[in-house]
Amino acid sequence: DAVVIWTRVTAETDEDPVEVTWAVYADPELTSLVAYGDTTTTGERDFTVKGDVTGL
Repeated sequence: DAVVIWTRVTAETDEDPVEVTWAVYADPELTSLVAYGDTTTTGERDFTVKGDVTGL
């Protein structure tokens, strides 16, 4: 009933933070949104993002 999604983004520069929005849908047509989140990542985190998706 839960998953962890993880990704790394490619930043234009190492100095600028990157805003990331993620979403999980229950269907391939992307009409049934299950969860979403917004976060910011930086070079200190190697431009990685982790999302804990619960209630699946």
